[in-house]
Amino acid sequence: MSGSHLRQSIRMRHIVAIGVGSSLGVSIFGVLGPAASIAGPALLVSLVIAAVPMGLFAFLYAYLSSVSPASGASFVWPTRFLGARMGFAIAWLRIVGSVAAIVQHGAVLARYVVPVLPVHLSDRSLMIGLFSVLYLANIRGAGNAARVQAWLTTGLVVLLSLFALLACRHMTVGHFQPFAPQGFHGVLLAVPVLVGLFTGIEFAAEMGEEIRNVGRVIAPGLAIAIAIVLGVYVVVALTTIGVEGAALATSRAPLLDAARVFLGDKAGFFIGLAATISIVTSLNGVFLIFSRFLFAMGRSGVLPASLGTIHPRWQTPHVAMTVVFVLSIIGAFLPNDLLFLFLAVNIPTMLKYATNSVCAIRAARSGMMSNVQSGFRPRPQTVSVVGTLAIVSALLIAILGTVSDWRPYAVLAVWGLVGMIVWRFRRRIPQV
Repeated sequence: MSGSHLRQSIRMRHIVAIGVGSSLGVSIFGVLGPAASIAGPALLVSLVIAAVPMGLFAFLYAYLSSVSPASGASFVWPTRFLGARMGFAIAWLRIVGSVAAIVQHGAVLARYVVPVLPVHLSDRSLMIGLFSVLYLANIRGAGNAARVQAWLTTGLVVLLSLFALLACRHMTVGHFQPFAPQGFHGVLLAVPVLVGLFTGIEFAAEMGEEIRNVGRVIAPGLAIAIAIVLGVYVVVALTTIGVEGAALATSRAPLLDAARVFLGDKAGFFIGLAATISIVTSLNGVFLIFSRFLFAMGRSGVLPASLGTIHPRWQTPHVAMTVVFVLSIIGAFLPNDLLFLFLAVNIPTMLKYATNSVCAIRAARSGMMSNVQSGFRPRPQTVSVVGTLAIVSALLIAILGTVSDWRPYAVLAVWGLVGMIVWRFRRRIPQV
């Protein structure tokens, strides 16, 4: 294969590993506390509600990946189906969201790992070291990173299952009362925070050019990933609430605090190991996708063309990956308020989901897709119904987030204005 093409090294097992590993990451170790402060034990209901939109989004991503596979798909699809301006706007906002996601991952990992290290290490030093390792692992090919992710994800599922099994013996029924201290209003307000638990399942779909037999493997791969993730989350959240009760709302490291009840001094090592594996696999997914949409923007001409270059030997977007690494290091020096970061990640993500849902509807109604051979081709009417529900879900989640914290919206508004200037002085209309 020539150096002008990305290497097709991702198979169905890698799709599952990327989806599960990216989702079972930073959120489960950090988000239960903020969610409990909003909804109380009723965060379990919020969790189920948050899972429904992700099922809709995954269906549409599988469809789009089958009929129009692309790496950097969240830039390519809106550009292809909705116009260059829309494609740029969504991808531009995701730059802030992706940097926030990287900082979020590093900050949560530091909270779990730094206190139990045998040597003194600052949070920032740990984050920079982690970013460096992932950069070196990914620069030589997505296939290598995906294989490592598959092994790490398997270990993570085993550890979280063991955590839940041990916690069951220490649950207290009274910890679930009052179940919904702020009523259904609180349940809804927690959804924008918890929806981040499921984002990342679709990451492999955004690397369509690098997946072998994408039309046949993408749909079952995403379905398996969702089933695994939902099952693990429900069990872990249920047992954590049962062990901690009201203290969960103020916990900085909920799973660690719960594990101390039944593991004592060994809790730090156990949860630290699980958190490290979990956050590394999730962060790896963010690195992969962030670099791919920067690559797609460079290849199209809307950002510097160097971002769209492919390494002649490794067949990876090495320049885009290097830019992601540099932005990650810069992000390590920014404040790491977790609620702020969770929302800063989720807002561009919800806009991305809504936009790509519109793309799926357009693709289903377009005659240009009728001659594409694919293993996953639902009826156009089904795509339209699912797409409409997905759009409504994404917009509602984004709007509900304004009540939790308005600051991420202000940051994104300013970044959007900068994007308008960049678009005004772009070199040419993007071509994808």
